[in-house]
Amino acid sequence: PFKIGGLDLPMVTFEGRFEDGVSRLAQLLLGHFGPELYPVVAVGETGDALGYGSDILDALTGLGCSGHYFTHASGESFKRPDEYGTPELLGALAAAKKAGRRPVIVAVGGGVNGNTMGTIAALAGAGFVEVPTTLMHYNDATTSAKKAFSLVVGGRILSKNILGTFYLPQLVFCISETFLTLSSCSIHAAVGEAAKTMSMLGKASSQWGQADFHNIRGAAEFASDFTDIAGTVSGFERLILFLESTLGLKEQAIREGRALREARDKVASEAEAAALADRRRASLRELRSAFHDGLSEDAKQDIMRFLTVVNEEV
Repeated sequence: PFKIGGLDLPMVTFEGRFEDGVSRLAQLLLGHFGPELYPVVAVGETGDALGYGSDILDALTGLGCSGHYFTHASGESFKRPDEYGTPELLGALAAAKKAGRRPVIVAVGGGVNGNTMGTIAALAGAGFVEVPTTLMHYNDATTSAKKAFSLVVGGRILSKNILGTFYLPQLVFCISETFLTLSSCSIHAAVGEAAKTMSMLGKASSQWGQADFHNIRGAAEFASDFTDIAGTVSGFERLILFLESTLGLKEQAIREGRALREARDKVASEAEAAALADRRRASLRELRSAFHDGLSEDAKQDIMRFLTVVNEEV
């Protein structure tokens, strides 16, 4: 468990197949919250197209826990209350409570998703679980305890994270195969964030660091060495090359996912929707196979070491 001010934050990394991870998460949620569980699965546009949110809700529905599916625009410029506090979402939460169900918001996606949906969960008094699909969400947004909206006017961010609360998720469950569909810029951003944090706290255990960062509570406890990440540069480079080489498969899966969403919105036939879902599944299976079967063991170990150092140090 990660500790924030003495509070435990259970963080789980599932390193098996994505489908098995979804099944495991659904079992954990049902086992913890019970049959009264009312899952509200929230996911951004890209995660929705890749099936990351709908697969989780389908698994929970299969266990007898039907719920609500909420999609939102992706990106920092949409991190504002009116994009998330919709009448449909708030109405679903209220109806679930009235019916004696136990609403739990399951935030699937990046840091913006976790921040905003955590704020909604806090305001609604709902349970909260985060399923990060980016390194930044897993290593930064989940562990900060801060959940917030920004002040965004006309698409411009005037003040970031100005309206929010502190609300810890009851579980952070990361399925590592989702990192195989990251963008290369997301990896670069995660390295920058990790290096910044490590540089600041990495000195906290020294005499000079304790003097410089005396006002950071627990700084010495979390002291780390930011140079560790430099030792994993080969894994970083190999991951970037993998993402670039499989970008076509990712884009194909996203196109198929968006076509599937349009078909479902138009109430297309079950056969048409099933065919689109199968095509997306095949594209993602080919992409994941390119990692598991197409890379050498050395390359895979380098990539896993890079991801592990980022996770552990941050």
